[in-house]
Amino acid sequence: MGCAHESCYYCQYTYKKKLTRREGIKRMEENKINPKFSEKGFTLLELLVTLTLITCIALLTLPAWHLLQEREARHGSMALLLGSLEQARTAAVQEHADTWVIFRHHKTSTHDSFRLLQQTEEGSIKPLTPWVNLPEHITFLLTPKTIMSESPPSMLIQALHNLSPEEIFKETDRLGSLQYNTQGVIISPPQGGNELILNFSTSLHDTSGSQKKASFDTIIFSRLTGRAWKKMPLLPCKKNF
Repeated sequence: MGCAHESCYYCQYTYKKKLTRREGIKRMEENKINPKFSEKGFTLLELLVTLTLITCIALLTLPAWHLLQEREARHGSMALLLGSLEQARTAAVQEHADTWVIFRHHKTSTHDSFRLLQQTEEGSIKPLTPWVNLPEHITFLLTPKTIMSESPPSMLIQALHNLSPEEIFKETDRLGSLQYNTQGVIISPPQGGNELILNFSTSLHDTSGSQKKASFDTIIFSRLTGRAWKKMPLLPCKKNF
């Protein structure tokens, strides 16, 4: 009895299987003749184009990356200074002793620093902290009529030399000071003297490394409470007519 190939499932399955096998053999022969189908890779031109695109993207994002890094450095400096100032105020109240914050600007160094000192009952000076460095390229601004214009008393300068004999204070270094009394009130700079303002800045650079502009932050103080906070920039006011 003959088989109707059009309606026979077995014949259709066998035919498709043979067709698939033939296609596989044909592709294997093509791969042997032309290795391009079996081994794919990058040409030299494709690699050069890829490297060029990566370089262009890096050059475009590099200024934004530097800007982000310097903003984070300023924010970290602000948090560090505000926390240390509050520490000095608290120590003056709790220990019932005059406490100073000494700010040091290094003209020839990339790190400015500060230190907390306290006067004991015997009249001597003891350190509350070692010299604390600000992040790199963050410097105290030598703005006239501010805290950086308030030189510390001679006894504090002598105490700094005695506490850190290995420290060499250069003539180019600039010292500023802030003093809390036993009630946490700021008594130096005195009222009517230098303003209770502390500015610090960092320099922004372009891709060539040259200085572009300077951004700075400001800390202001309350004389009676001794507390410090960041001065917020004034936003422009829009007038509706």
